[in-house]
Amino acid sequence: MKNNQQLLNLKRSIMQKIYRFISTGFLSVLILVSCQKDSVEATKLEIVGDKILVGVGRSETVYANPFPSPKKSSDLNWSSDDVSIVKVDQNGSVTGVSIGSTYVNVKFGSLTASVEVEVYEPLTDIKLTPTNDNISLQVLFGVAESFQFTYAPLPANSSELITWTSSNINVATVSNTGYITAVGTGNAIVTVSGSGGKIKKEINVSVTKIGVDPVKLDRELFLKTILPGDNYQDRSEWWKIEGIWNGNKDSGGGSSCSLAGPQSFTFDLGVKVNLAFFHLFTWKSISEGYGPFSESNVKKFEVWGAETLDESGSWDSWTKLMDCEVNKPSGLPLQEYNNDDVQASNDGQKFYNSAKYDVPLRYLRVKVLETWEGTPCWRIGEIELFGSKL
Repeated sequence: MKNNQQLLNLKRSIMQKIYRFISTGFLSVLILVSCQKDSVEATKLEIVGDKILVGVGRSETVYANPFPSPKKSSDLNWSSDDVSIVKVDQNGSVTGVSIGSTYVNVKFGSLTASVEVEVYEPLTDIKLTPTNDNISLQVLFGVAESFQFTYAPLPANSSELITWTSSNINVATVSNTGYITAVGTGNAIVTVSGSGGKIKKEINVSVTKIGVDPVKLDRELFLKTILPGDNYQDRSEWWKIEGIWNGNKDSGGGSSCSLAGPQSFTFDLGVKVNLAFFHLFTWKSISEGYGPFSESNVKKFEVWGAETLDESGSWDSWTKLMDCEVNKPSGLPLQEYNNDDVQASNDGQKFYNSAKYDVPLRYLRVKVLETWEGTPCWRIGEIELFGSKL
């Protein structure tokens, strides 16, 4: 019995030694693996971003990543080449001190990396003219209305970029100069903002559509129908009234010279229509010394319409559709003009018949009230008419 007990104790002692050996060896393996893992060295250090922009008095965080080793914030050491321009703390937060450019550096062990930091004068405001934050635009007879905002950064020396965006380009678009154009019915928010992300302003834009999209009326159907009292006669065989709708904006157009006082001319459209707008092009011949908005070009006029023709020439059967005045963009004195004036002459000016669009008509009568130089003659380079056939 005693021998059996001694044998059992011996077995227990052997098992305990084996267990201690195995446990000690396994722990050594764990320690070895852990040490090997911690001893892997980073071979590359990268800063996120090629260039950092920060405003004076503002802060941005710079991020750096060593590979393949994981990092702790305490493992990275940050510094600035010029603390008078940029300061950086040990968390990678850079703060603009003064306008300029310098480099911020980071060190991880034996690895280093640098990134350029540019400090700009931040915006404090964007001054808009006009100051409206709500505007209404129209798509009038298929023609989109536009609105121009002018803007200025405050302070004036701010180097932040100013951008314009529209929340719904199917309602309104905006250019990078603040030119808003209606597109379709609805509402949109136009935002102007600085690149620093701190300053922005919003403009609510509502767009309505008036009238159906018009078509250009067929000029081949137009027919001169001068009435008594029109006080009209062709200025010459080269400048007959038919030249106003010959489709050639570079021709001499049509012109009349007659007695002093209001002069008018009448023509048949050939079909019954609702008139949407009257598109007038002023005559010019720069090579001959005649600039736009000069000489006998029409400045003020009225447009009248009638469904049937009263050949007596009485105005009683006519409906006044529009009072029109040609606009010279530059506002320069007579015989002076600039590139904007030339472009406006090329583009022509549209006069919209929104108030009397529903009036059916077949005949148009144009009464000339004033020319640019007050001459007893008048001239029109070309007209185009748009509307809906009835």
